[in-house]
Amino acid sequence: MPRQSNKVSITQEQKEILLGILIGDAHMELAPNGKSARLKIEQQSKKRDYVEHLHQIFESWSPGDIALASNSNNLRFSTRYSPSLTFYHTSFYGDKGRTLPRWLEHSFTARSLAYLIMDDGGTKSQESKAVYINVYGLGRGEQEFLCEILGRRFKLQAKVVRDRQYCRIYISGHSYEALVALIDPYILPSLRYKIPPPRKRGEELDAAP
Repeated sequence: MPRQSNKVSITQEQKEILLGILIGDAHMELAPNGKSARLKIEQQSKKRDYVEHLHQIFESWSPGDIALASNSNNLRFSTRYSPSLTFYHTSFYGDKGRTLPRWLEHSFTARSLAYLIMDDGGTKSQESKAVYINVYGLGRGEQEFLCEILGRRFKLQAKVVRDRQYCRIYISGHSYEALVALIDPYILPSLRYKIPPPRKRGEELDAAP
């Protein structure tokens, strides 16, 4: 029997973080009766402090203990089912899989972007100031919509690029300083490898791939 809970209060901080990680690696699971949902987190064991951080962020949603995933060395936890979370399942999961709600453009914040990058971000190379967001679970159209959000809300130069048979988002090195100014306050020390180091004096900007 699923662990049930009454309605939960969702703080502004929790909402902003939730929007980032639902685009990333988190999952909102619908209860069998369809009337409530729960948040499920699973990350590589090397990101334990990030998992513990998220566990603390969503502590008011009655998360279970952090445990090893049964079929991998990943760490995971899930919250209790709550009708308060059903809205987010409806918003991010359509008939054809994961989707992005149109209202996201008005609600996605710098904190949301930081948590998305901590989930799915990565650098292009040691020399580059470009950042990739590996949102392989989203279709190209949804990724293009996210690029539009990044451009309109934050003035970042972002586009969808091919990565073998998949697509991912590329944030140009030309936007490096703007990107770091947005997300730096929220990036955990152990995950700073997700963003390039500061530009050296005289270093040239990246050209687009």
